Amino acid sequence: MSKPLVSIVMPVYNSESTIRRSLESVKNQTFEDFEFVIVDNNCTDSSMSIVNEFKNELNINIIKCETPGIVPALNSGLRAARGEWIARQDADDYWYRQKLEKQMDFLKQNPDVQILGTQIRLLDEEGQVQEK
Repeated sequence: MSKPLVSIVMPVYNSESTIRRSLESVKNQTFEDFEFVIVDNNCTDSSMSIVNEFKNELNINIIKCETPGIVPALNSGLRAARGEWIARQDADDYWYRQKLEKQMDFLKQNPDVQILGTQIRLLDEEGQVQEK
């Protein structure tokens, strides 16, 4: 298995209501040179069953972190990551289709940049953008 350019690291704890949309947004990325490291942080709902539906088509590596909390889960995911770059995603995040492509293009054109972020938009329970 060749080394991916990007490792997407996602800690997951009981996110069954949001994770499918999050996974779909990664599946629909125009940039494809990535692995997906998903950290099961003691889920007791159907989150990991949903992840398993996407396992083969998204090059998902599922790891387990027994220590509760996002920091231990992220550290476990970072240790498992093989990519040159790390992209962070939470189980309630979703990305625009060209997010990774645009970020990787920017990093390629700006080799002095070592960290890159994006702006967020908060959504309500119906998935509509919340006004500030």
